[in-house]
Amino acid sequence: MFFRFYGSMRLVDVYSVLDAALPRPSMGFLVLGVVTMLTAVSVVLVLSERHSNDAN
Repeated sequence: MFFRFYGSMRLVDVYSVLDAALPRPSMGFLVLGVVTMLTAVSVVLVLSERHSNDAN
């Protein structure tokens, strides 16, 4: 639980830094979309791995 909260906080920090560095807001939204997609994929992989471990 703490790890998820910490991970989301780190993503917010990274996004704020990128948003400040990038000139156009559209680029910021694009980066946020990519980060969100990668985060969702990693969460799904972790959950599927835990599920397979529980099955064994």
